[in-house]
Amino acid sequence: MAVGESHVVDSTVIPRVHPQVIEAINQATDFHGTGAIGVMEFFSITAAVYGADAAVKAANVTLLDVRLGMGLGGKSFVVMTGDVASVKASVEAGSEEGKNNGLLVSSVVIPSPRPEIFESLM
Repeated sequence: MAVGESHVVDSTVIPRVHPQVIEAINQATDFHGTGAIGVMEFFSITAAVYGADAAVKAANVTLLDVRLGMGLGGKSFVVMTGDVASVKASVEAGSEEGKNNGLLVSSVVIPSPRPEIFESLM
């Protein structure tokens, strides 16, 4: 924080971050299948990581991508899949993290996406 001074928007330490968060940030998720899709968009990188961690811990979902906001003005987004109920629960939990600090832009659950959506995500 001292190095960035007034340029630091947010920072955090997450103890015991879920391993899927790291895999999704590195775009190393191995997923083949279909299900509902959940997307959460945040105003900061830190909020996206918090949201992704809360989402994957809330229900049985697979994080497909945690896209960190380099070149997006700091905006970041999280994409997950699973059965509809699990995706809804995860999006609610992850979105709550962003709502609490005013950094949630938007979230959506798509219950029955077309298969082409998965192709474009992977």
